[in-house]
Amino acid sequence: FDIGNSTADNLTGNWTGKMIFNSNAGTSDQRKIFYPPDVTLEKDSGNYEMLLFGTGDREHPKATTPVNRLYAVKDKNPSTVLTENDLVDVTQDLLQNPSTPLTQKTAILQSLQEKNGWFIKLEEHLGEKCLSNPVVFYGVAYYTTFAPTDGSETDICFVGEGTARVYALQYKTGNAVFNLDGSLDGAITRSDRSIIVGSAIPSGVIITFIGGTATGYVGVGGGVHKPKLFSHKSIVPVTWRIVF
Repeated sequence: FDIGNSTADNLTGNWTGKMIFNSNAGTSDQRKIFYPPDVTLEKDSGNYEMLLFGTGDREHPKATTPVNRLYAVKDKNPSTVLTENDLVDVTQDLLQNPSTPLTQKTAILQSLQEKNGWFIKLEEHLGEKCLSNPVVFYGVAYYTTFAPTDGSETDICFVGEGTARVYALQYKTGNAVFNLDGSLDGAITRSDRSIIVGSAIPSGVIITFIGGTATGYVGVGGGVHKPKLFSHKSIVPVTWRIVF
Protein backbone atom coordinates (compact mmCIF):
# COMPACT_ATOMS: atom_id res chain seq x y z
CA PHE A 1 0.00 0.00 0.00
CA ASP A 2 1.17 3.51 -0.83
CA ILE A 3 -0.50 5.82 1.65
CA GLY A 4 1.35 8.96 0.63
CA ASN A 5 0.10 11.68 -1.72
CA SER A 6 0.71 15.33 -2.43
CA THR A 7 -2.71 16.69 -1.48
CA ALA A 8 -3.03 18.78 1.63
CA ASP A 9 -6.11 16.94 2.90
CA ASN A 10 -4.43 13.51 2.50
CA LEU A 11 -7.64 11.86 1.32
CA THR A 12 -7.67 8.07 1.53
CA GLY A 13 -9.12 8.05 -1.96
CA ASN A 14 -5.65 8.98 -3.20
CA TRP A 15 -4.04 5.95 -1.59
CA THR A 16 -3.07 3.05 -3.81
CA GLY A 17 -2.55 -0.64 -3.19
CA LYS A 18 -2.20 -3.93 -5.00
CA MET A 19 -1.59 -7.61 -4.39
CA ILE A 20 1.98 -8.78 -5.00
CA PHE A 21 1.62 -12.55 -4.58
CA ASN A 22 -1.14 -15.14 -4.21
CA SER A 23 -0.20 -18.47 -2.62
CA ASN A 24 -3.58 -20.10 -3.20
CA ALA A 25 -4.23 -21.44 -6.67
CA GLY A 26 -7.64 -22.85 -5.74
CA THR A 27 -10.29 -22.67 -3.04
CA SER A 28 -9.06 -25.90 -1.45
CA ASP A 29 -5.59 -24.46 -0.68
CA GLN A 30 -6.46 -21.91 2.00
CA ARG A 31 -2.85 -21.19 2.96
CA LYS A 32 -2.62 -18.27 5.36
CA ILE A 33 0.13 -15.78 6.15
CA PHE A 34 -0.13 -14.78 9.81
CA TYR A 35 3.21 -13.06 10.31
CA PRO A 36 5.07 -10.28 8.48
CA PRO A 37 7.96 -11.10 6.16
CA ASP A 38 11.59 -10.25 6.56
CA VAL A 39 12.80 -8.03 3.74
CA THR A 40 16.17 -7.75 2.03
CA LEU A 41 17.31 -5.13 -0.47
CA GLU A 42 18.72 -6.69 -3.64
CA LYS A 43 20.75 -5.09 -6.43
CA ASP A 44 21.66 -8.04 -8.67
CA SER A 45 19.32 -7.03 -11.51
CA GLY A 46 18.06 -3.62 -10.51
CA ASN A 47 16.92 -2.52 -7.09
CA TYR A 48 14.15 -4.60 -5.57
CA GLU A 49 13.13 -6.21 -2.30
CA MET A 50 12.99 -9.91 -1.52
CA LEU A 51 10.17 -10.91 0.84
CA LEU A 52 10.68 -14.01 2.98
CA PHE A 53 7.71 -15.54 4.78
CA GLY A 54 5.94 -18.79 5.55
CA THR A 55 2.34 -19.97 5.61
CA GLY A 56 0.42 -21.61 8.42
CA ASP A 57 -2.88 -21.14 10.24
CA ARG A 58 -2.11 -20.03 13.81
CA GLU A 59 -5.80 -20.31 14.67
CA HIS A 60 -5.72 -24.03 13.81
CA PRO A 61 -2.24 -25.29 14.76
CA LYS A 62 -3.40 -28.94 14.74
CA ALA A 63 -4.68 -28.81 11.16
CA THR A 64 -3.02 -31.25 8.78
CA THR A 65 -4.14 -29.60 5.54
CA PRO A 66 -3.28 -27.81 3.34
CA VAL A 67 0.43 -28.38 2.65
CA ASN A 68 2.09 -25.15 3.73
CA ARG A 69 5.08 -23.40 2.23
CA LEU A 70 8.23 -21.41 2.92
CA TYR A 71 8.59 -18.55 0.44
CA ALA A 72 11.13 -16.06 -0.87
CA VAL A 73 9.45 -13.69 -3.34
CA LYS A 74 11.14 -10.93 -5.32
CA ASP A 75 9.11 -7.74 -5.20
CA LYS A 76 9.96 -5.95 -8.43
CA ASN A 77 6.68 -4.05 -8.44
CA PRO A 78 5.00 -6.63 -10.70
CA SER A 79 2.25 -5.49 -13.03
CA THR A 80 0.24 -8.67 -12.36
CA VAL A 81 -0.20 -10.80 -9.26
CA LEU A 82 2.61 -13.34 -8.88
CA THR A 83 1.78 -17.00 -8.27
CA GLU A 84 3.83 -20.13 -7.65
CA ASN A 85 4.20 -20.45 -11.44
CA ASP A 86 6.47 -17.39 -11.22
CA LEU A 87 8.69 -19.03 -8.59
CA VAL A 88 11.08 -21.99 -8.57
CA ASP A 89 9.97 -25.07 -6.64
CA VAL A 90 13.13 -26.02 -4.71
CA THR A 91 11.42 -28.53 -2.41
CA GLN A 92 13.63 -31.42 -3.54
CA ASP A 93 16.85 -29.40 -3.17
CA LEU A 94 18.23 -30.75 -6.44
CA LEU A 95 21.08 -28.25 -6.36
CA GLN A 96 22.63 -30.09 -3.41
CA ASN A 97 21.78 -33.58 -4.56
CA PRO A 98 25.02 -35.23 -5.79
CA SER A 99 23.07 -37.29 -8.35
CA THR A 100 21.62 -34.22 -10.09
CA PRO A 101 23.28 -33.72 -13.50
CA LEU A 102 25.37 -30.59 -13.88
CA THR A 103 23.23 -29.38 -16.78
CA GLN A 104 20.13 -29.58 -14.60
CA LYS A 105 21.82 -27.68 -11.77
CA THR A 106 22.83 -24.99 -14.23
CA ALA A 107 19.24 -24.72 -15.46
CA ILE A 108 17.95 -24.41 -11.88
CA LEU A 109 20.43 -21.65 -11.06
CA GLN A 110 19.37 -19.81 -14.20
CA SER A 111 15.71 -20.14 -13.23
CA LEU A 112 16.46 -18.79 -9.76
CA GLN A 113 18.10 -15.79 -11.39
CA GLU A 114 15.35 -15.17 -13.93
CA LYS A 115 12.23 -16.03 -11.95
CA ASN A 116 10.67 -14.18 -9.04
CA GLY A 117 11.84 -16.27 -6.11
CA TRP A 118 11.51 -19.80 -4.73
CA PHE A 119 9.35 -21.91 -2.43
CA ILE A 120 9.58 -25.10 -0.38
CA LYS A 121 6.60 -27.37 0.26
CA LEU A 122 6.40 -28.49 3.89
CA GLU A 123 5.33 -31.96 2.83
CA GLU A 124 7.68 -34.25 4.78
CA HIS A 125 5.93 -33.83 8.14
CA LEU A 126 2.14 -33.99 8.37
CA GLY A 127 0.58 -30.66 9.26
CA GLU A 128 3.88 -28.76 9.38
CA LYS A 129 3.37 -25.01 9.27
CA CYS A 130 5.28 -21.77 9.78
CA LEU A 131 3.87 -19.90 12.79
CA SER A 132 6.37 -17.08 13.23
CA ASN A 133 8.17 -14.41 11.26
CA PRO A 134 11.49 -15.40 9.61
CA VAL A 135 14.72 -13.44 9.83
CA VAL A 136 17.71 -13.15 7.49
CA PHE A 137 21.19 -12.82 8.98
CA TYR A 138 24.45 -13.04 7.00
CA GLY A 139 22.63 -14.45 4.00
CA VAL A 140 20.89 -17.20 5.99
CA ALA A 141 17.09 -17.22 6.22
CA TYR A 142 15.83 -18.70 9.48
CA TYR A 143 12.27 -20.05 9.61
CA THR A 144 10.69 -21.98 12.47
CA THR A 145 7.88 -24.50 12.00
CA PHE A 146 5.50 -26.63 14.05
CA ALA A 147 4.12 -30.07 13.22
CA PRO A 148 1.24 -31.22 15.46
CA THR A 149 1.03 -34.46 17.41
CA ASP A 150 -1.33 -37.04 15.94
CA GLY A 151 -4.81 -36.64 17.38
CA SER A 152 -8.24 -35.25 16.78
CA GLU A 153 -8.28 -31.82 15.18
CA THR A 154 -11.75 -31.18 16.58
CA ASP A 155 -10.89 -32.00 20.21
CA ILE A 156 -9.97 -28.61 21.65
CA CYS A 157 -8.76 -30.25 24.83
CA PHE A 158 -6.02 -32.15 22.99
CA VAL A 159 -3.15 -30.09 21.69
CA GLY A 160 -0.17 -32.41 22.09
CA GLU A 161 3.41 -31.30 22.26
CA GLY A 162 4.10 -31.49 18.55
CA THR A 163 7.51 -30.97 16.96
CA ALA A 164 9.36 -27.69 16.61
CA ARG A 165 11.97 -27.19 13.89
CA VAL A 166 14.37 -24.48 12.79
CA TYR A 167 15.21 -24.12 9.09
CA ALA A 168 18.47 -22.44 8.05
CA LEU A 169 18.41 -21.72 4.31
CA GLN A 170 20.50 -19.78 1.83
CA TYR A 171 18.04 -16.96 1.24
CA LYS A 172 18.52 -16.71 -2.54
CA THR A 173 18.26 -20.43 -3.34
CA GLY A 174 16.65 -22.31 -0.42
CA ASN A 175 19.76 -24.48 -0.11
CA ALA A 176 20.75 -25.95 3.24
CA VAL A 177 23.55 -23.99 4.90
CA PHE A 178 24.75 -26.11 7.83
CA ASN A 179 25.25 -29.83 8.44
CA LEU A 180 22.20 -30.18 10.67
CA ASP A 181 21.32 -33.85 10.19
CA GLY A 182 24.31 -35.09 12.18
CA SER A 183 25.82 -37.08 9.31
CA LEU A 184 29.58 -37.55 9.29
CA ASP A 185 30.03 -37.54 5.52
CA GLY A 186 30.37 -33.77 5.41
CA ALA A 187 27.84 -33.47 2.59
CA ILE A 188 25.12 -30.85 2.89
CA THR A 189 21.84 -31.96 1.33
CA ARG A 190 18.09 -31.60 1.74
CA SER A 191 18.06 -33.30 5.15
CA ASP A 192 20.33 -30.54 6.49
CA ARG A 193 17.79 -27.81 5.92
CA SER A 194 16.21 -28.13 9.36
CA ILE A 195 16.74 -29.52 12.82
CA ILE A 196 14.31 -30.51 15.59
CA VAL A 197 14.74 -28.13 18.52
CA GLY A 198 12.02 -29.34 20.89
CA SER A 199 8.27 -29.40 21.23
CA ALA A 200 5.37 -26.92 21.19
CA ILE A 201 5.07 -23.94 18.85
CA PRO A 202 8.46 -22.22 18.59
CA SER A 203 9.07 -18.51 18.42
CA GLY A 204 10.85 -16.99 15.49
CA VAL A 205 14.63 -16.73 15.59
CA ILE A 206 15.76 -13.64 17.49
CA ILE A 207 19.20 -12.23 16.69
CA THR A 208 20.80 -10.13 19.41
CA PHE A 209 24.26 -8.74 20.10
CA ILE A 210 26.08 -9.24 23.37
CA GLY A 211 29.39 -7.43 23.66
CA GLY A 212 29.43 -6.97 19.91
CA THR A 213 28.94 -10.69 19.25
CA ALA A 214 25.83 -11.99 17.52
CA THR A 215 23.75 -14.73 19.15
CA GLY A 216 20.51 -16.34 18.03
CA TYR A 217 17.66 -17.56 20.23
CA VAL A 218 14.47 -19.54 19.71
CA GLY A 219 11.92 -19.98 22.48
CA VAL A 220 10.57 -23.53 22.41
CA GLY A 221 8.82 -25.91 24.81
CA GLY A 222 9.64 -23.95 27.94
CA GLY A 223 13.30 -23.60 26.97
CA VAL A 224 15.66 -21.81 24.60
CA HIS A 225 17.51 -23.12 21.55
CA LYS A 226 20.52 -21.36 20.03
CA PRO A 227 20.59 -21.90 16.25
CA LYS A 228 23.85 -21.99 14.30
CA LEU A 229 24.91 -18.66 12.80
CA PHE A 230 27.03 -18.24 9.68
CA SER A 231 28.94 -15.48 11.43
CA HIS A 232 28.92 -13.98 14.92
CA LYS A 233 30.30 -10.65 13.77
CA SER A 234 28.29 -7.50 14.21
CA ILE A 235 26.98 -5.96 10.99
CA VAL A 236 25.13 -3.12 12.72
CA PRO A 237 26.43 -0.30 14.94
CA VAL A 238 26.56 -1.43 18.55
CA THR A 239 27.94 1.75 20.12
CA TRP A 240 26.76 5.33 20.21
CA ARG A 241 27.78 8.73 21.51
CA ILE A 242 26.17 12.10 22.20
CA VAL A 243 27.93 15.21 20.89
CA PHE A 244 27.14 18.47 22.70
